[in-house]
Amino acid sequence: MIEVSDDMKIIDIQKIAHKLNSNRISLEEYLNNGGNYSREIVDDLENGGFSNLCALAGLKVKMD
Repeated sequence: MIEVSDDMKIIDIQKIAHKLNSNRISLEEYLNNGGNYSREIVDDLENGGFSNLCALAGLKVKMD
């Protein structure tokens, strides 16, 4: 698996949330609306998973 910095993942999550005009985003919305990284990369549980990245991005996680 390729290594992607948390900063790059956070920026991409923020970009998709902005595209959706929302401060809440789900993993599925991220993946289905042009997110650059795969589920395995953005939901890496060793690093806190998608919800941790959203918190660092200043966003809330929307549960599907």
